[in-house]
Amino acid sequence: MRLAIPYWQGRVSPVFDEARWLLRVDVIQRRIAARTRQRLLSSDPWGRAREIAQYDVECLVCGAISRIFEVALCSAGISVFSQLCGSMDEVLHAFVEGRLKDPACHVPGWHQEGIGQNCWAPAANSRQILTAMDTTSERRSKMPRGDGTGPAGGGRRSGGGRMGGPMAAGPGGVCVCTSCGAEVPHVAGQPCNTRSCPKCGAQLSRK
Repeated sequence: MRLAIPYWQGRVSPVFDEARWLLRVDVIQRRIAARTRQRLLSSDPWGRAREIAQYDVECLVCGAISRIFEVALCSAGISVFSQLCGSMDEVLHAFVEGRLKDPACHVPGWHQEGIGQNCWAPAANSRQILTAMDTTSERRSKMPRGDGTGPAGGGRRSGGGRMGGPMAAGPGGVCVCTSCGAEVPHVAGQPCNTRSCPKCGAQLSRK
């Protein structure tokens, strides 16, 4: 899966609205596989949401964020984990290890019923994201090299993987149901793990 962290001087940017740099991180099998830094060009909420969504970002981990920016990101299919602080490495590892609710990661004054309620109200969201991450990792581990970069086969998507293979994931591709295995076309800007299977209603994962 791919997440993004706005940063400033090696730490999570205190206010997403004013952030100018973004770290994109690919995670496979709960391990950090690749990091890419990019400059944020758009300053308006909807333009910035589109700018981030075009890179297939599924989650944004950030500090403070205004409501309009949060709405724009969610409308683009990006899950938002806000009110976090610390060095990028500390927060990144907390996300991978499922420790984002650790008080050490929160901005001063954060509490469940106050400033962070919009972020944490759907508590199952974090579990769903991590479950989708594990599902994708298990699929990659069955490939010849175990990392999603196996040789191409006869099928249209054989050997493909987000981390680079003959057909690395991009705007195209398909989403697969984690329950019944049904496949539906991937829609750019709409991460698979935010969609439900049209057949059984279970969560989808990127193939």
